[in-house]
Amino acid sequence: AFYSGFGPILFKQVPYTMAKFVVYEKVSEQVWKNFVNKETASDGMKTTVNLGAGLIAGFAAAIVSQPADTMLSKINKTKGLPGESTTSRLVKIG
Repeated sequence: AFYSGFGPILFKQVPYTMAKFVVYEKVSEQVWKNFVNKETASDGMKTTVNLGAGLIAGFAAAIVSQPADTMLSKINKTKGLPGESTTSRLVKIG
């Protein structure tokens, strides 16, 4: 059988990735629009803006994906019955 945690990993990873991309873009867009002129910014300032936006995006993505990460950990810790689906295991845990 294919890795039993594949479905739960998708339920964790997809929201994490989406949140990270969206928050990164929105934060960097707002910084460039309201605080720093992108055309005149030094390379160091551009790096600082990118790192800051990435830090905020990573933090937000971790918060968004934490509930699914907890469920993934529980799924991987519990033994399923032979032939039992991941969905039924999630229902039992939840």
